[in-house]
Amino acid sequence: MMLNRDFNLGTKKSRCQAKRCNKKILDFHMTFLYPISMRLNIARIYRELQKKKWSRYRLSKETGMANQSLYRIMQGKVGVNFKTIENLAKALGIEEKDLLE
Repeated sequence: MMLNRDFNLGTKKSRCQAKRCNKKILDFHMTFLYPISMRLNIARIYRELQKKKWSRYRLSKETGMANQSLYRIMQGKVGVNFKTIENLAKALGIEEKDLLE
């Protein structure tokens, strides 16, 4: 019986292949879970923060999110789900549709 070393998860080569494969799967999911047409209107969030004279830290406390997570969302580095949009809209006192571009 012949064994192929590439499928052994203990080898460095196969771990790198698994990471590349996982990245491709993640990219695929990000494309379909967070389509371009469903982006946050980050400028609107900043306007609402200025109106309320809140900091990002205060918004994170009002939404129950970690400050670092909110920072990444507002930088556009990560996608958001509907629950996050709902929490942001509720904290800012606006409708969910106003947070989407």
